[in-house]
Amino acid sequence: MMHTLRRLGVAMIVVAVAAGAAQADRPRVSGTLLPLYMAPGGPLALLRLLHGDGTSVRPVVLGANGEVYALGPHGNAAATSCFRSQCKVFLFSTVDLVPRVLVVAKSQFRYETAYRVANEDQIASAAAESAAEMFGFTPEPLSAALLVEAICASIADAPLLTALLAAIALAVWPTRRLVLAARRAPTPSRRRHLGFAAAACGMATLALWVLALGGASFVVGFPWPVAMLVTVVAGAVVLAWTALAERRRIRTATT
Repeated sequence: MMHTLRRLGVAMIVVAVAAGAAQADRPRVSGTLLPLYMAPGGPLALLRLLHGDGTSVRPVVLGANGEVYALGPHGNAAATSCFRSQCKVFLFSTVDLVPRVLVVAKSQFRYETAYRVANEDQIASAAAESAAEMFGFTPEPLSAALLVEAICASIADAPLLTALLAAIALAVWPTRRLVLAARRAPTPSRRRHLGFAAAACGMATLALWVLALGGASFVVGFPWPVAMLVTVVAGAVVLAWTALAERRRIRTATT
């Protein structure tokens, strides 16, 4: 099982590094095409994410021809959420534990704008990505409900990566089994050998988790607090399940 999990983690890191290298120094847009509700007869407006160097990203609202109607601040990871006519952007930073919440402010859109984003015009896209000014978004105080929404939006945007991070936490299971086996070992020598095996398994799991967390957060651009939450919760579930199974085994053995 550890061998399979190690292969999964290494494959994820390789893919992440390759994707990051392929996209470095090239502005690009990503995210689900989220058309904003505009007044009847108004222009088409799409909420997107504009990526720059490394994991730099900022939210933008684009017109039909790439005109930038709104330009948000920079971050290292972002997730979007829309409900009815209101759209929000959750902007994560590598130095902050919680995200910034930005609400699309249509009243602040600039329809006569000097910025444009287009795949065929990298110079214009780079100018928009590096622009110092911001418009079209307003900050909103972070609440508990918004924090939950930010976590759910981040997971929904990257379900495969979330599943891989959760799968790494399954390596806690063989470590826990080795610890229990060492405690029940009949001889000191056997106990010592199983203890070393448990320590090695635990260290390998920790190293794999650190590599996966670093690749997801600093190469792919997945929010590191969400990545840590996913792995910690998955690991806690595995530990709780193994503890429950051990209690059930002891109860059965004593009856």
